[in-house]
Amino acid sequence: MSDRRHRLVFFSTDRGFLVPTIVAAEQITRQADVMAIADVMIMLIDIAPEQGAALQAAFPKIAFRHISKDGFALPDGAVFNETHVPKAALARLSSSRYIDSQYKHVVYIDGDVQIVGSILPLVSHDVGEGHILAGPDAAEMWWSEAGGSATGERHYVRGLGISDPRLYFNSGVLAATRETWAAFGVQALQFMRDRSAICRYHDQSALNAITPRAKREFLSPRYNFNRWYGLLGLRERMNPAIIHFTGAQKPWADKYPSYNGEFKDAYTTLVARHPVLAPYWETTSGRAGPGLDQPPRLGLGWALPWRVPLRRKRALRSFRRTPYSVA
Repeated sequence: MSDRRHRLVFFSTDRGFLVPTIVAAEQITRQADVMAIADVMIMLIDIAPEQGAALQAAFPKIAFRHISKDGFALPDGAVFNETHVPKAALARLSSSRYIDSQYKHVVYIDGDVQIVGSILPLVSHDVGEGHILAGPDAAEMWWSEAGGSATGERHYVRGLGISDPRLYFNSGVLAATRETWAAFGVQALQFMRDRSAICRYHDQSALNAITPRAKREFLSPRYNFNRWYGLLGLRERMNPAIIHFTGAQKPWADKYPSYNGEFKDAYTTLVARHPVLAPYWETTSGRAGPGLDQPPRLGLGWALPWRVPLRRKRALRSFRRTPYSVA
């Protein structure tokens, strides 16, 4: 790490997502223009210091830092909706204490992504003080639908105080100043502790609830291309730079093929090159699932013939009309 750089791209992970996270971080280190202005860090949870030292030796371009679970622990009686998401996901909310003061701008990225294009526009962008830069989730695509799933999701989003689906964001890629990140993290963690029952999607729910609507900067889905966009066949149209494998199925799966093999190979190749990763690879979370565009299981909504073209139309309309701070 360099004291000359004032931008940080960081991840946080436990053992279950370590290999995928390193894949994404290493992909960033191959972008020379990004590395010229930013450092890359992975915050480690429940990984022993000697194991962290071995990782640091194997990946010298990535900084590894150990963080304590105590900083994001929930009180007795708090609800944590049991999904594929581990409690370690809450670590980002307490991460600011591990970010050195030299960094003025920070970008957080989930570990279940792959970097497939230039992220320089994202990393070089100066987010306004008190603002957060975030990409859309899927709410705008299904908001007007009448099915039970959409009705339940609308109730959830409105319960967070959000009535406009365009304002509900995915927390997989976020950017802010260091000071704003610290303040929002404290507020979101407290919200999660106080009102965990309505935080269906954990830290994402809490961050959406505490972010002032006027303080949201819009990030193009090119930098957080979630599963919905893949299911709608929009990869070529949107030309993503970051593909985010949202949902329980992951591209490092053994059971199902990846999309033309392009995603899974990144994980197996990295593990083959770095034997230090072998123990983590054996216990990687979710090693069963499809590629981005080949899901084995879909809900009824995807089977209805009119749903996909309508959702695609809504997604493209939003893509064309939204005033993105980073396009």
